[in-house]
Amino acid sequence: MTSLLDVLKETELRVGLTPHFMDPGTRVGLDEATLQRRLLLCLFGLGTNTGLKRVCATTPGGTVS
Repeated sequence: MTSLLDVLKETELRVGLTPHFMDPGTRVGLDEATLQRRLLLCLFGLGTNTGLKRVCATTPGGTVS
């Protein structure tokens, strides 16, 4: 059985979804690796109905803003 997070990570590696998410302004707030990690965790939390706070609480260094 394959987890949703594995599917999302493999899709990111093959398709390259992260570069399509850009800051609307000229300032870049996050580096690409951090943005990629956060987007995948957000999709995982919403896709599994786990919620963003629970996903963030279980990941090392995760914070809810």
